[in-house]
Amino acid sequence: MMGPKLLRNPPMTRSRLPAVILALALSAIGSSPAMAEEHGGGGGGGEGGGKKSVFAPGEHELQLPPLWVPVKGARSRTPGVAVYRPVTVKLTSQHDGVTTMCYRLPYITEALLFAFNRDPIGINKDGSLAFGKMETTLLNEAVRVAGPEAIKHLDLIDGAPTPPKTNQDLLVLCQ
Repeated sequence: MMGPKLLRNPPMTRSRLPAVILALALSAIGSSPAMAEEHGGGGGGGEGGGKKSVFAPGEHELQLPPLWVPVKGARSRTPGVAVYRPVTVKLTSQHDGVTTMCYRLPYITEALLFAFNRDPIGINKDGSLAFGKMETTLLNEAVRVAGPEAIKHLDLIDGAPTPPKTNQDLLVLCQ
């Protein structure tokens, strides 16, 4: 006597699963505020629309994820081991340079890390990081990598502040 035949994986489930995952991923990407603004959607209503498109002309600020950089003058518990602290870099694009800055972002990040390792940051008496001329050095390095048409200004922030939501959208589009 044979019982009912049980299927481990129904044939429709196996063939539809990749399509369902792809549809969910595309709907999540298409529903991001940056993408909606880029395609004319978004909801500012009225004139100006509240926020501008990610790739619209104008200056754009992009806050990079924190970079862990070596610090000179800080003592480690283990001799010969460097002490690292988080530094956040905020880049400002030229008027029409956001696309170039976005395209060159991995190379800019790598160049900044090399520059931080060549010349570690010192510490002030109050325990904060002493950036000094490091901002100018890093700006010159970023402009060398991305070109003068891409980056206008660079700011260094001690620590890892939470970036605004629009920054996260731009960072996702740049990756």
